[in-house]
Amino acid sequence: MAVLFLDSSALVKRYIAEVGSQWVAGLMIPTSTNAVHISVVSGAEVVAAFVRRERGGSLSPDQASRAIAEFGDDWSNLYELVRADRAVINRAMLLAKKTSWPARL
Repeated sequence: MAVLFLDSSALVKRYIAEVGSQWVAGLMIPTSTNAVHISVVSGAEVVAAFVRRERGGSLSPDQASRAIAEFGDDWSNLYELVRADRAVINRAMLLAKKTSWPARL
């Protein structure tokens, strides 16, 4: 089991097919038992991303509604929410510098 922290751009890939979506899906396979942590701020950021894409025409109203509903369900049942204070943000910045991500999502 791994403990993962996903930012809002990675979370969006879980609900909307785009470059990197398969990679995120691989992290989220139920049998992996990965613990997925997200910032409480991600809730607003992810919903805003869906609405922005709907307004921009890359998502239909139905697609946006479905993505928002799926994210809302996962928000309540799947993710571990992390409150972001200065200490948490400082630690996250250090970890971000140390973590090597795939060169291409």
